[in-house]
Amino acid sequence: MSNQITITFESEEQADEIRLICTRKGITLADYVVENFEWDDQPDCIKGEPISEDICSPCDWNDNCPDKVVNYGK
Repeated sequence: MSNQITITFESEEQADEIRLICTRKGITLADYVVENFEWDDQPDCIKGEPISEDICSPCDWNDNCPDKVVNYGK
């Protein structure tokens, strides 16, 4: 299994700008990606909320989540 991610930029200029930012900040491209990742797009259970049916029921990812909680008593 590979742990590589392919990143595609909209333009050569954007790629050059990101490369320059990384150089000036002294960080790697991977650090730049993590720093600028949309962390708000995480399910509530990842944000520190305890996993419960209340968290899982409205979740957009519960169809695919192997850890979803379902109240079988209903």
